[in-house]
Amino acid sequence: VSSIWHGVYAGYYLSLGSVPFVLAVEDLYERIVRRHLDQKTQSYDCLAWFMRFQWFSYLGMGFQLLSIDKTMRFWNSVFYIGHWVLPVFYLLGLFVVRPLVRIVLKKEN
Repeated sequence: VSSIWHGVYAGYYLSLGSVPFVLAVEDLYERIVRRHLDQKTQSYDCLAWFMRFQWFSYLGMGFQLLSIDKTMRFWNSVFYIGHWVLPVFYLLGLFVVRPLVRIVLKKEN
């Protein structure tokens, strides 16, 4: 229904196709960090909100530019930072943040 209303543009699909990767990183950090915070969840939530909106602005350019060539030209001009940072954050979460959280939790218990 949305594509009938707004039209079918490749930029929409480029942006929406990237969202699952953002959600995977968000979910990982939710599981390994936020669930273990007691009173400091507000700080984590502020940082997560900030990061989420940075990805919205980056991925939202597909909605603004509409075509593949313009969207890809924009993402190329910022070196696809929003795309390559996602696997970096994911791997950091798995191999750095998760072990650190486990160490801190063991010291608290």
